Amino acid sequence: MILLALPARFFCRKTIVGRYVLCAWSNEEAARLSGINVTDEVFGVSLSGLFAGIGGMLLVARLAWLNPRQVFGYELDGIAAVVIAARV
Repeated sequence: MILLALPARFFCRKTIVGRYVLCAWSNEEAARLSGINVTDEVFGVSLSGLFAGIGGMLLVARLAWLNPRQVFGYELDGIAAVVIAARV
């Protein structure tokens, strides 16, 4: 979890997109008054979560059953999907 938490913390605190997302999700009114388009930020994060869920369902459907040892190495596929979805 530490290996996942450190990059997430860096993303949320040091990047513009991360700060916008944190601001939009923590206090919508303050974000709106700061000039952040809250609707776009919330929609983008929600859409990213939706695509991550669909990707997980497609992976389980492709494998026909889920064994934790069977999906070893698919972490990079998930990371790539999130990065691609965030760039679109």
